[in-house]
Amino acid sequence: MSIRAETLFQAYDKTADFVQANQFETTAFQAIQTMFEDKRQKADAHIMVYGVYNAGKSTLINALLGQEQAEIDDVPKTDSVTAYRWGQYDILDTPGVDAPIEHQKITDGEMLKADAVIFVVNPVGAAEEKNTLSKLLELVQARKQVFLVFNEKQTLEMEDFQRLKDQTQQRLQDLAAAKGLNNVLKDIPIVRVNAKSAFKGKTENKSNLLEKSGFPEFEKRLNEFLQSISLDHIYGRLKTALVTFLADGLQSLQMRSQANMVKKYDDLLKNIENNKNQVRRNVRQAIGNERGSIERNVANQLRKSVFDGQSAQGDTDSQIQQAFQYGAEKVSDVLQMEMSALVQQLQLDIDDLQAQIPQNQIAVESVNLSDLNYGNVQAAVDGSQLGAQSVSQISPDVVAAAVGQLSQIAKPEHIVKSLQLVKEYIPSLMKGVGIKTMEKWAGAFMSKLPYVGLVISGLFALKDIFGGDSEAAQMQQQIEEQNRQRERAMQQIADAARDVASQFENIMREQTEKTIEETFANIMQQVHALRQGFSDSERKNSEWIEQLSQYHALAENA
Repeated sequence: MSIRAETLFQAYDKTADFVQANQFETTAFQAIQTMFEDKRQKADAHIMVYGVYNAGKSTLINALLGQEQAEIDDVPKTDSVTAYRWGQYDILDTPGVDAPIEHQKITDGEMLKADAVIFVVNPVGAAEEKNTLSKLLELVQARKQVFLVFNEKQTLEMEDFQRLKDQTQQRLQDLAAAKGLNNVLKDIPIVRVNAKSAFKGKTENKSNLLEKSGFPEFEKRLNEFLQSISLDHIYGRLKTALVTFLADGLQSLQMRSQANMVKKYDDLLKNIENNKNQVRRNVRQAIGNERGSIERNVANQLRKSVFDGQSAQGDTDSQIQQAFQYGAEKVSDVLQMEMSALVQQLQLDIDDLQAQIPQNQIAVESVNLSDLNYGNVQAAVDGSQLGAQSVSQISPDVVAAAVGQLSQIAKPEHIVKSLQLVKEYIPSLMKGVGIKTMEKWAGAFMSKLPYVGLVISGLFALKDIFGGDSEAAQMQQQIEEQNRQRERAMQQIADAARDVASQFENIMREQTEKTIEETFANIMQQVHALRQGFSDSERKNSEWIEQLSQYHALAENA
């Protein structure tokens, strides 16, 4: 699995801040700092933004950057390639498609060096932009990753978008055929964005506006591609150096602890952090598995709806509902299993630790996981002093009660509500209620699943475009044209299925992550109460161990 550079740099930055603030192992850290800072100056990949003047290239760049850096003007001014840093990548602003010849030569040279090229077009008239589409196909021939962005200056209705997308794909097929290319649509994703709204939403922290602009999905797909560019030979070296430094630092701190109880406490903190990351990994893997299953299921049902005239609409409705519900239930089962096992083991660890507390220790509070309130993160200790009989010995019944509480968070209310909305609204969408359905969706559903309704409703545009009637089918004389038509339909279906599955993944990740974070924050608030009996030096040392354990886990999981 590829190393996630962004996560690795987060671990490095946190470690660097810790080292600086506490003057901890500064000499040993210098070599690591040099390695990371040197890599930070070198871009992992180059992304070129290309298109005609006034298509919105600079606005899209500014939306990616989250601030206005690329110059926006009605008069062509870009006569060279300008690079802007975006994370670990360089974004290249170029002269437009219709730039003077000398400027175009500059663009062509840089384009061949780029790892990805974003073509920005106005969707109205995109199919007529022969120069842009021809240039795009040249890059496909050169095995470059390309993105075709419809920059909607005025938001299009879904059916209009589907028709313009089909017209553009048909034009691409015609131009590709002239070059001897076949089946090119799978290599040319078409993404819709309102760059102006995206920029405004980002810079003014208007999340709803940003969501409606279509920008998050574009950014997600761009990131997925960039992460696939393997630089593990470079980042592997950085990761090993940072993980080793943190492991050595933890060992050094642990050797400072004299009391056996403190050592056990520090081990408990490390175990909690490791368990948290293990839960997160397993839940994310489950979500990814169900995402793939949903994508295949939805694609299959949409193919039946478009191509199989004998397919009952009710079957399609039922299958899509079941795909969402079954997928979420599978994820919930994994979450429940992981958290139940965690609580049982954690309670045993805490009992063991509490048994180490000297009976004459004062102001040390017992920790009981059965007191956790998973809806609100808050301490559940009462502040009482402990005597000889106060050390907690948690019974199996109490552990069972704690596990029982977890069943309430395994299917959190927000996920259950989302599933219910899917069950209620997808059947009406699939029946093509039209504007009224979309109004209901926008009012009651879009806050949770912002694009699913629009994507699924695109099915009706697909049926209108590709379904045809028997008379129209009889008029098609060329098998080649029929194959191209089918290719466009299959690509639109694949896009729709991917978008629906992606929204399922986004929602499940967001809600399960929230549950995991709240639960562990609650646990840690209670476990921290045990530090009250430590000396000042032991408490500080323990706090440092906790911090470095978090950074170590973050680096390990990058």
